[in-house]
Amino acid sequence: MTLDQCFKLSMTLGQSSFPLSTRNSTAKVFGAIHLTSESTCFKAPSWTQIRLVGKERAGNTTRAFLDDTYHLSSQPTDWVFVSSNQYSLPFSLSSIPNNIPSSFHIDLPSANTALIYYTLSVTTSASADQKLLQPIHLHRTYYPIAPIIAILPKRTFWGITNQSKQQRWQYELEFPNTVNLGNTCESISVRLKAMFPVKKNECCLVGYQVVQLLHLVEEQKGGKDEEIKSQNQVLATGTHLLTSPNKSWSQPCQMTLTMDSASILPSMTESQRVAVEHYIKFTFAFCDSRDDQVVSLEFPMTMVGYTSAMISRHFDQINMLGITSSSNSCNSSIADELDSAIDVLSFKSSCSNNNYLTN
Repeated sequence: MTLDQCFKLSMTLGQSSFPLSTRNSTAKVFGAIHLTSESTCFKAPSWTQIRLVGKERAGNTTRAFLDDTYHLSSQPTDWVFVSSNQYSLPFSLSSIPNNIPSSFHIDLPSANTALIYYTLSVTTSASADQKLLQPIHLHRTYYPIAPIIAILPKRTFWGITNQSKQQRWQYELEFPNTVNLGNTCESISVRLKAMFPVKKNECCLVGYQVVQLLHLVEEQKGGKDEEIKSQNQVLATGTHLLTSPNKSWSQPCQMTLTMDSASILPSMTESQRVAVEHYIKFTFAFCDSRDDQVVSLEFPMTMVGYTSAMISRHFDQINMLGITSSSNSCNSSIADELDSAIDVLSFKSSCSNNNYLTN
């Protein structure tokens, strides 16, 4: 029996997903390599190495964008005794570049798959003919030590509506422009104050939409890159009728922002072939607006973090490739659904018939 047939390689990762933090220049992946022998006689390997590979797959085309090899310590004393026939080698890869894209996976209705995945390949001198291939998951975060369900700080956006001078409103909007995917239930605060004399029956319908945009580039025949898919999806909507908008300046309007975590993708800007953007759109329809102008405001949002279901689907997809799912499908939205966060025409019709609430 040859030496490398007497050993079995395995690995335990330090956590289910590793953060790519905007606050650090590098990321860290850690865990332990296990070497199990068929006999009780153990001889530590003279060398051990880990190869980290990152790849992008769009449709039937795959490209490698990361391929780094890390040489671990060759000291026999670094191997830790676990049992009579098993030893472990703790490892920490602390110089992984932080500007790489996070792990990503989506299946599109056209049968195309967009996948960004990472694998660790382990080889040792004791089992040179064996190669352990372990998928890992990386996620983008702003707070690497915060728990997965952490609620991130909100931001306040303020300004004056772009209406005629006799109809301008001052606004303050407080909402999370960065959302942790582990906690997709947040709140929105809206404050309005008129900059003109307000009529007694003034009212305002406030609405919001959170929109996800997906852009996918696939290599076509002849080696030319061409954008083949660009889709929009509404992740969350909400409305609230203010019967006295001016009162919201001292008593802010509160709306719940709840998104379906199964439909949300992490924001993605680091990849050259996949881009995911998010924004929130506010619409204000004033029932006594003489120029019939509806105010719309858009602000960018960023989705970070991960969920356990997201990791499971991701690893399932990689395994299907032979190297890990029910997929998140990003259905195209009708263009009219993105023009406004509320049904303005219906609201205007109800206002014209004085069919709204009064204090």
